[in-house]
Amino acid sequence: MLKRYRTATEGSAPGLYVVKPMIEACTFPLLFAPGEGWEYGVGIDWANWAVERVTGLSVEQYMEKNIWAPLDIKSMTFHPKTKPACMEKLTDMSARSGGKHAILAFPADPEGKVEYIDNGIWNLDSPGISAGVGCYGSIVEYQRILQSICANDEKLLARATVEEMFRPQLSEASRKAWMARIAIPAIRQAFGGLPESDKGDWGLGGCLIMEDVPGTMTKGTMVWGGYPNLQWFCDRSAGMSGIFGSQIFLPGDLKEIALYKEWQKELYEKTGKDIL
Repeated sequence: MLKRYRTATEGSAPGLYVVKPMIEACTFPLLFAPGEGWEYGVGIDWANWAVERVTGLSVEQYMEKNIWAPLDIKSMTFHPKTKPACMEKLTDMSARSGGKHAILAFPADPEGKVEYIDNGIWNLDSPGISAGVGCYGSIVEYQRILQSICANDEKLLARATVEEMFRPQLSEASRKAWMARIAIPAIRQAFGGLPESDKGDWGLGGCLIMEDVPGTMTKGTMVWGGYPNLQWFCDRSAGMSGIFGSQIFLPGDLKEIALYKEWQKELYEKTGKDIL
C-alpha cells in the first residue's frame, strides 16, 4: 500500500537510495492509530529531527558529542566522504545471485552463488541525514556502544534511561500485531532470523526477546539488525552483547543467519553463559 501511495504522490516507485531531502522522503500516511498496530516505519527519523530542533545541533553533531566522542569512536559518520578514517575502511560488497523475494526482498535462492557487485548499497551522497539508516562505521566501534549499554556504565546514558530502553513499550494491541507479524517464517527471515516465539515486545532501541532462547539469549535480550546482513544482541542478564556483520547483500540471507546463530551459540558456550 505504501509503495502505491509513494508511486502516486512522488511519481516513481520507492528505492533504497534517497534522492529527496530526508524530511520530504519520510512522509507516509498512518496505517493505524498509534498503539493499535505495529509497522516498520520511520519514527526514529522523526525523532532525529525533534532532537535537532531541541538541541540546535545536527544529528551528526549530536552523536559526535554524546555517543562517538565519549567512547573514542573515530570512524562513524553519516557523511563518509568527510571522514578519511571511515572511507579507508569501506568494504567491497557481494550479492547472492538468483533474484530476490518479490515482497520481502531477501535472496530468492539461498544456494545462489555469491558474486562481487560494484555497489556500496547505501548512498554516499544522501541529501540529508536519517537517524534510522545511513550511518557508516566500524562494527568494532559499534560494539563499544552495545558494550556500554549492556554494562550500563553511564558513559552514554543515565542508568534509569537504560532501564527504560529495555522496558516493554508496546500496547497489547501493538504487541499482538507484532507477534502475528513474526509468526510468519518469511518475516522472521527478513528481520535477520528472529527466534520463533509468541512472547515478544519492543523496547526503545530494538526487539525484546521475552523468553529464554535455549543455548543463547536470556529473557529481556534486545536484538535487531539491518542492511546488508548485520545483526546484534544485547543480553544484560548474561552480561553479553555482540554484533555480527557480513558484506553479503540482500539481508535475510539464510546462510548468513545460520552462521550468525552458530557464532552466537559459541559465544555463550565459551563464556559459560549458555542456558541449555
